[in-house]
Amino acid sequence: MDAVGQIRSDLRTLKQRRGVALAGYAALLAAWMGLTWLQPVPDAAHGRDAVWGLALALLLTGTLVGVAITLGLPLVSQRWVYAAAGGVALGTVAALLMTVVPGGPSPEDQLRAGMPCFLFGTGTSGLAMLVLGILSGRLWRRFPNPALVMALGMTGVGLALLHMRCGATDPVHLFVFHLGPLGLIYGAAHRMVRARDRLAREG
Repeated sequence: MDAVGQIRSDLRTLKQRRGVALAGYAALLAAWMGLTWLQPVPDAAHGRDAVWGLALALLLTGTLVGVAITLGLPLVSQRWVYAAAGGVALGTVAALLMTVVPGGPSPEDQLRAGMPCFLFGTGTSGLAMLVLGILSGRLWRRFPNPALVMALGMTGVGLALLHMRCGATDPVHLFVFHLGPLGLIYGAAHRMVRARDRLAREG
C-alpha cells in the first residue's frame, strides 16, 4: 500500500473507533437515564409534562453533540467548534428557562437548598468526563481545542439528571446551582486538553 492509501486507511480506522466510542458513550448514557427514569419520582421533582420532556431532550441532545465534537465526529475547524459550543449553550439555557418562575427563597435558604444540587451536578458531570476519557482514550487528541464544548456536554449530563430529580423553578437556583458546575468542569477539561497537548509534543 502506498503512503496515501495507508493514510486513508488509518483515517478510516480512526473514524470507526470514534464512532464506536460515541456509540458506547450514548449507550451508557441511555442506560443511566433509563435507570434514573425507573426510580420513584421524588416528591419535589417537576411534573413530567410535554415542556419537561422537551427540556430534557434539549439537555441530552446538547450532551451528545458535545461528546461528538470532542471525539471529532465530524472533525471540524475551530470556528465550528465554537459554533457547536454556542448552539449547545443556547439549548441548555433554553432548557433551563422552560422551568423558570420568577422569585425564590431567601439567600440563606437558597444556599441550603442549592448546595446539594451543585455538588450532585459537579459529581455526575465529572463522572461523565471520566467515562468519556476511558472510552475514548487518545481519540480526542486532535486540533482544535474541544475543552469548551466538552465541558458543556459533560455539564449537560448533570443538568439532565437534576432535571429529573429537582423541582426548583427560581432562576438563582437553576442558573447558579444547576449550571454553576460548568465552570469547574471547564477548568478540568481545559487542564485535560493542556495535558493532551503536552503529551503530543513529548511523544
